[in-house]
Amino acid sequence: MGIKRWDPVECCLYSVAKQNHSDHCHAVGLEASNYLHGPVTVSEFMEASFSGWKAPSISDKQLAKYSTLLDEIVPHQTEAGGLSEKSMYEPIMKSFGAICKKQAMPLRFHICANERLPDEPEFGYRAAPDLSILSRDSPEGHWSRSLAFIEVKPMEKDDPLFHHTPGKDLDLKDSHVNVWNQIQSYAASSYRAVPRCFLLAIGIFGDTARFFRWDRSSHIVSHAFRYKTHPAPLIKFLVGLSRYAGGGVDQTLSSGIVLRQEQALVEHHCARAVDKDLLPPYESIHPGRTLIDDSTRLEVKYNGSVDVYVTLGPPIFCSRSIFGRGTRVWLARMVGCPIDKEDVDYVVIKDSWRERALWTEGDAYNAIHGDSNVFGVARILCDYDVVTDLNDKIHRTSGAHLNGVIDSWGLPRHNEPPFTDLVHHRCILLSVGIPLWRFSSTRILMEAIRDGIIGHRNMCDRGVLHRDISINNVMISADASKESNAKGFIIDPEYAVLLDSPSSDDDLCDLTGTFQFTSVARFFAGHGVKHAQWHDLESFFWVTVNVVLKHTDCSMLIDGIRVSGPVAVHLIFTDAPSTRKSFIETHAPRLDPLPLETTGGQDKGNGNKQRESYHYPYEAKSISRRNSTDAGGHRRGQHEIEFSSAHA
Repeated sequence: MGIKRWDPVECCLYSVAKQNHSDHCHAVGLEASNYLHGPVTVSEFMEASFSGWKAPSISDKQLAKYSTLLDEIVPHQTEAGGLSEKSMYEPIMKSFGAICKKQAMPLRFHICANERLPDEPEFGYRAAPDLSILSRDSPEGHWSRSLAFIEVKPMEKDDPLFHHTPGKDLDLKDSHVNVWNQIQSYAASSYRAVPRCFLLAIGIFGDTARFFRWDRSSHIVSHAFRYKTHPAPLIKFLVGLSRYAGGGVDQTLSSGIVLRQEQALVEHHCARAVDKDLLPPYESIHPGRTLIDDSTRLEVKYNGSVDVYVTLGPPIFCSRSIFGRGTRVWLARMVGCPIDKEDVDYVVIKDSWRERALWTEGDAYNAIHGDSNVFGVARILCDYDVVTDLNDKIHRTSGAHLNGVIDSWGLPRHNEPPFTDLVHHRCILLSVGIPLWRFSSTRILMEAIRDGIIGHRNMCDRGVLHRDISINNVMISADASKESNAKGFIIDPEYAVLLDSPSSDDDLCDLTGTFQFTSVARFFAGHGVKHAQWHDLESFFWVTVNVVLKHTDCSMLIDGIRVSGPVAVHLIFTDAPSTRKSFIETHAPRLDPLPLETTGGQDKGNGNKQRESYHYPYEAKSISRRNSTDAGGHRRGQHEIEFSSAHA
């Protein structure tokens, strides 16, 4: 089943909403529990984390010396009679550092517990783990850009999995939930800060430790072990971190821009993109970083040649979730053209993890466009798997390996494999879009959605059904003239179905899409009901409802209680399809179907900008729209919406 959860507060440079830190911790903790595998033995963890790599042997004499160093790691007694882990930080840093020096590991350790921020920054990263593990030559930077992190607690029973039984559903005690959520929030921040193939961490709980590993398909946790008396697993872990696959950081997206000519290209075209409203003004997410620091040089193999691109700053979109496709999107420009040649187009580089069993985005786009471009559907230059070697264990998640392990247990399987086999994939799009929530007028918003619907119809005429219409998959055209005058277009046809393929009947019965935008009827229909064109049209409706409520200044009357639009989004777009069904049955009939009267005029509260007002012919309900600017300098719509609690 290809159904996906959708976070209503995506980590996007253009988003105007912000998620509370505690809510985010709870969300990522809950999500990680659904992807947990383990605890597994330390040897099984090592095999899954460092596949095909053999750790060097360490003599018993050397291990005894390391045990003596690690014995210095002890909590201190507080005045209240409890234990505190703060006294453990310095001994961990020194003993781990001494071990790495002795084993010739180019790692260093940094205490970052005191780097926690009291306030909520715009892009998250408020919390910080106790220590970070960095490459010896890397600049200090923010902890989230490190290779791995260490979370420390004073007692063994502080381990969130202390009472967990392997093979059972994760059922944490109240005292352990916060620790579990903490660890998962650090992992989520690390994934947002740096493109990663996988991430490793160490949890130290008194005299015991356990290892954590995340990739896009699973979260593997090792058994706890006594690292002071048996330090071998800890040392092998650190050696693997330093020598295997760059510690999980994606080496294909780690090239800095060092040539002055390319730096000038980035600076020039980033400023131009800001002027064209394709990018927001650059703002450093982490202190001390610059536009050049946050830009990336990328080589793309296409038609037998290698083209070089530079991204114009950090991603314009970055998935908040650790798991799933992990989409990351940049606006980019090809290197090699004269810097002032303005008619050379920008491209969009999309980095994600695709399901191996599905066709690629390039296959889908080629099936849609054929020999000529289709109106209302994004245009593609090329796509490719980052590594084509089927034996690669870095740019392919551990899902297939773990499914094989579970199958070897001989347990009956009644559902799909528990973990998804994902492959690192990259796509270069020629169509440059603007997110729907950045609409500058109601007309632009509705024209973009209209042309997206036309694009969907054109896809269907070519025998392809999208099946994943969501707020992130309908875009406003940055330059309609390059899109055959389409004001908007649809993207991301990864879950699309070729209707005349032999397997189309089975595929159409699968429940796919983004959960909160999938047709409500699909959830209540019996098994065997096929996904139809009108199900996608309903998704367009939910996209429209969501973007108007969430990204305008509006209020709504629900069951006699007035709530803001963003609050209404959380009440309507939940994990329960029944809430959207209730919205249709209770609130939608109040919207009058007759044409709306339009009046124009000056908005005295907003300078000389034009204001449009749309009035319902009765019930004195109205939607008013005007342009405004938020604190970050981004344009934002303002609406006032009121729905009566009684049917019209």
